[in-house]
Amino acid sequence: MNGLGIGASGSSVFAYLRSDGGWNKNSQAEIYRFDTSTGHWSSTKKSVNSNTDGGTVQFVGGAVNLDTGRYLLGGFGAQGTAQVFRIWEYDPDGGMPLYKGHIETGGSGTANGDMAFDSNGNLFVVRGTGKSTTVFSVIAKDLVSASGGKIKVAKSESFTTMDDVNGVAFDASGMGFLGATSDLRRYITPNWTWDANVTDALGKSTDLASCGSPPTITIEKYVEGGRVAATDQFNLSLRLGSAGDELGKTTTTGNENGLQEERVGPLPTVRNVALHFSETAAGTTNMANYASSYRCLVDGEQTVQGNGTIGSITIPANGQAVECRFYNSPLIAQVNVHKQITDSKGQNPEPGANWSVGATAEATKGTIKSAPASALQQTNAAGTASWKFAFGGRDHTADLSVQELMQDGYSFKEGACTVTALDGTSKQTALSGASKNPRVALVPGDVVDCTFVNSLKPAKVTLGKQLKDVAGQNPKPAAGWTVGAALEPGSTAGVLISTPETAKTVANGKVEKPWIVDFPTKPGARAQVKVQETMQDGYDFVSGTCQVTAVNGTIREQPLNAVSGVLTGLAPGESADCTFTNKPKPGAITWEKIDAKGSALRGSEWELTGPGSTSAATTITDCVAVDAGKCAGPDKDPKAGGFQLTGLAWGTYTLVETKAPAGFVLDETAYTFTVGAKAPAQIVWDLGKITNEQREGLELPLTGGTGTQTFLFGGGAVLLAALGVVAWRRKTTASKN
Repeated sequence: MNGLGIGASGSSVFAYLRSDGGWNKNSQAEIYRFDTSTGHWSSTKKSVNSNTDGGTVQFVGGAVNLDTGRYLLGGFGAQGTAQVFRIWEYDPDGGMPLYKGHIETGGSGTANGDMAFDSNGNLFVVRGTGKSTTVFSVIAKDLVSASGGKIKVAKSESFTTMDDVNGVAFDASGMGFLGATSDLRRYITPNWTWDANVTDALGKSTDLASCGSPPTITIEKYVEGGRVAATDQFNLSLRLGSAGDELGKTTTTGNENGLQEERVGPLPTVRNVALHFSETAAGTTNMANYASSYRCLVDGEQTVQGNGTIGSITIPANGQAVECRFYNSPLIAQVNVHKQITDSKGQNPEPGANWSVGATAEATKGTIKSAPASALQQTNAAGTASWKFAFGGRDHTADLSVQELMQDGYSFKEGACTVTALDGTSKQTALSGASKNPRVALVPGDVVDCTFVNSLKPAKVTLGKQLKDVAGQNPKPAAGWTVGAALEPGSTAGVLISTPETAKTVANGKVEKPWIVDFPTKPGARAQVKVQETMQDGYDFVSGTCQVTAVNGTIREQPLNAVSGVLTGLAPGESADCTFTNKPKPGAITWEKIDAKGSALRGSEWELTGPGSTSAATTITDCVAVDAGKCAGPDKDPKAGGFQLTGLAWGTYTLVETKAPAGFVLDETAYTFTVGAKAPAQIVWDLGKITNEQREGLELPLTGGTGTQTFLFGGGAVLLAALGVVAWRRKTTASKN
């Protein structure tokens, strides 16, 4: 049996039984599983024949992936003139073993070894040749994605250990255990220093396994912003202490940006030892042309960072996986200005394309140059415009200023610039507006992301009311009138207007709160708004108008030809001020003068006062004419004895007769009436027929139509009557005075 593997917490145990495949001893393997409850092994009935699947090997190792629970087995074989280690994977939940691929191990001749995992699914293949032992590391994602070809691998330096290692195991502290035939020894990782003999009485042991997961360290390389020359490369190295054993090294290849394929590790290590890592130039690289920094993550959390090409870290007591990465950038700062727009409620942000944004940098030390040279650019479809600022030297510095050109209908909501240094640390500066923002310090290797967030301005609709007098003059604000605003069909989808739909005007003739029209983040969004008034009894519509003020201050007018109308094409940020103008319906009053027989009496005169106690009195004489058009005075009824007054303002009036028809007694009754819309007021009054009593002793035929009457009296009788009347009038006047 060989290839012992133990799952996490001892959850499963696997091994395989090797057999001679006819070409090379131990080239076939039948997988067995150990039942921990019974203490017995049983075959899974699954086998691997390397002669027909993947490539002929001599199976030497096996391990259970502590992350996935799958069992892996493998062995060394030839790939042309090179030596490789081929790997198969068996899923206990079903299926046949699957060939994953091979790693290149180099060397020639015979080799032995084993496999082990950490809890993150990283694979370690240990190769022993004589007293030389080497660790080959495959990271979890590369193992998962392997599909039968070459698998990327990192190689440690070779360490001097016991002869012909054929088994490896780890404990949770990172100590390594190597076995060969009867010997089991303990080593201090990561440089595999012999610590102690555990036993020399294993008999003919062929393998080791454990469910312990060692801490690990990985050194990687990230090229930020491209290589200065396409052939520039970098050497990576990991040492125990500043001048201790070199644990691993590699050199990058290719010319891609971002994370490089080559790495050191992950390598198993004990905790609380100082590990030093460094980078140096390779190929055509001149490190003076690059900004250099590093950052280390312990279990995904950045704990160490710095500038330069040399760093160190000590894995803490509770640390498990350490990843240290060098970052190199040409002597540039990358500046990205992003544009976002929201709806007028400040929600639902979207990229703002085709906005003018700007970035300029002023050197505070040394020199700096912008590419592109233009300070302003248009944002692309993703809402971004970018600049590269090239420094003249590694220690040169600059101050960055950013701005945007505001478009109509938008307002600045918020903004910030985040500067991410090459070592991974960041700082943020708030933007105060579209321009004149605080400056941001720049150094080579910085990546700056500045974001301007603008909101569509809402539109505002204010409704007002004014009343003119009866004559259509002297407009004044009117309170207590109901007006309203609501969206009409044709508005852009997503446009909203505030509620309630109606409101009453206050003392200044306006509504207390305007209606707010909110717009979605859609270019060219427009609203159609119906505005209206509720007409009160007794009034007539005179006119209406809306003054719409655009964001740039221009004003357009839209007339309202009735008690309701539609504001068309209302845009974000516009303000509409609409006013309805009404006037009261003019009042009117009619009456007739008659005698006791019901016949019309001509010639009476009247006096009208009001509205208000200070109003001047109006004298009314009886118009007797062919038609109303010939009536020049207040009375518009051409019939004798008939009266009609029109165009009366609202208010309370008093009407009294000041002169009776000839031969009749004056009617001293004061007739009071109120013109208005609410009872007891009325717009039109009719006093009906007012009767005058004839004076005693006189029978003068003064009634009748409009023609001249012929009176036949004796001369003495006429004279006496006239004198009597004059004497009576004088006596009456004297008594009143």
